Amino acid sequence: MDIEYREAITGTGLMVFDCLKMNASLSADSCAKSYLHQQAFSCMGCAVGRHHAGRAPLPVPRKNYGAYDDETTPLAALIARKCIRCERAEHRLLAGSICIPCYNRQRECVSGKNGKGKFPRIAASRLRWGFALVESDFDLNLGFYPGQPGRAKDAGGLPAVESMGSGNYFLSAVVSDVAELRRMVSHAAPESEILDIEVGPSFLDLHQNP
Repeated sequence: MDIEYREAITGTGLMVFDCLKMNASLSADSCAKSYLHQQAFSCMGCAVGRHHAGRAPLPVPRKNYGAYDDETTPLAALIARKCIRCERAEHRLLAGSICIPCYNRQRECVSGKNGKGKFPRIAASRLRWGFALVESDFDLNLGFYPGQPGRAKDAGGLPAVESMGSGNYFLSAVVSDVAELRRMVSHAAPESEILDIEVGPSFLDLHQNP
């Protein structure tokens, strides 16, 4: 890929390139990090970001899905992001992973009451806390709960990340099972390695056996 790099400050050895989409000068590492964590809307499907992240170029879909080359993303891919729990396609996903209805149900489990003031038994029978220890070469910064690492409870069960040092991160979130937690980690850091992962008893079990 033809990318023109230049030294940011003479003598520092820091090489950057001009990103037209971000209207900024980025290093290859910062570009890769932004692409992997989708820190900006313009990073989604960006061929330059994929290149710096070591990913293969995007395939070209059928024209009726919106023809594009390696520089853009089809509209369908932007609007049809799926909730990792119910797989509903939504424009808005909290933490980039959970749809509003799923979030509302898990928030009720965390608080212990639904809109009627009663314990949400159906949702509570399916949901539980999940925890994962993750090793990643990139900062695990997902905007899950900004400024409050490790406090997923205060965010209604949305994923929270706490740095443990040496490239290790502790992730906590409300999930339905281990498979969902693994999908969440994969979304958070595609290049990461899961060192340890577990889920606790359901909220219903905790309610019945405090």
